[in-house]
Amino acid sequence: MAHTEIEDELDVEIQEDEAPFFAGQTKRTLDLSPIKIVKAPDGSLNRAALASASLAKAGEVPSWIQSTFNKATTFEEIMSLRIQDQRKSLPLYKLRDPLLKAINEVCILLSHFTNNL
Repeated sequence: MAHTEIEDELDVEIQEDEAPFFAGQTKRTLDLSPIKIVKAPDGSLNRAALASASLAKAGEVPSWIQSTFNKATTFEEIMSLRIQDQRKSLPLYKLRDPLLKAINEVCILLSHFTNNL
């Protein structure tokens, strides 16, 4: 059997009209209305950002920050410790061994339960 190619002729018509469900979303419509970029807005968020930047430069610590951090909060001291020493200084570190023991017991119980099935 000989393989022959048969070419089909297709006529393609291009319509330039915008479909109703694309109303306002095609390239032609978007080109007509570019987005306006404002570089220096005068909104409340901009004023708040400028105020916080000036407070950060002033060096004064607001009262709410002083009340939030207690005197025992010393980041420099903690960061100079080794990672293992940092872990040991955490409040929950004393519960580490009982937690690991409980997890081990649960794993043993589950392995016995699944072996008996």
